[in-house]
Amino acid sequence: FNSETILRKIAFNFVDHPQTVYVNLKGSIQFPNVSFSVKDDIDFGVAMMNTEQSKSIEMKNIFPHTIRYEWELMSGDSNISKAFDVFPLRGELEADQTIETHFGYFALADPNGKLRTYNATAICHIDGGPDYQFHLKGLSASINYRIEPLNFELINRNFSEEIEEVLTIYNTSKVPFNFSIQIPKLTQFKHFSAYPLKGTIEANQ
Repeated sequence: FNSETILRKIAFNFVDHPQTVYVNLKGSIQFPNVSFSVKDDIDFGVAMMNTEQSKSIEMKNIFPHTIRYEWELMSGDSNISKAFDVFPLRGELEADQTIETHFGYFALADPNGKLRTYNATAICHIDGGPDYQFHLKGLSASINYRIEPLNFELINRNFSEEIEEVLTIYNTSKVPFNFSIQIPKLTQFKHFSAYPLKGTIEANQ
């Protein structure tokens, strides 16, 4: 489906005449075609279960006329239509027109809470032209963490003594997550504070 220009010559010979006349011929074969801003696979990486991500690429009509296109998702996984989607799914592009194509990924939860990989192939069919394929990949992971210690023993302390303890949150999952600490309004302490009150913990930290 590569457009090309063909150059040939045609010779005219005359009866009872030695002269030969050559005529140059030029023909052009053009197929509807597009170009994409990205040619690599579309990898969403590891996402927290039941969250969404999206990536966008540009698609440009490099054909001098209007073209029609349609996307198709293919995979051996029956749930793939729930994990990936493409927008717009189909449409027309005027000559030299550029649009954004959006690929969405929803990290479906694994019934057993395990890390799960989703793969699919997004195929862009150009009416009367070639097909373009993009491999889609995404992983879905649950949140696992550990907090130490779970209790602080604050006995036998002077009433005016300032006490400081350290609590550690370990992220044992494959994805980062956010945390926040809420301090009860009513406590038996004159002053109680925690730092930081919120933040992000990267995977395996």
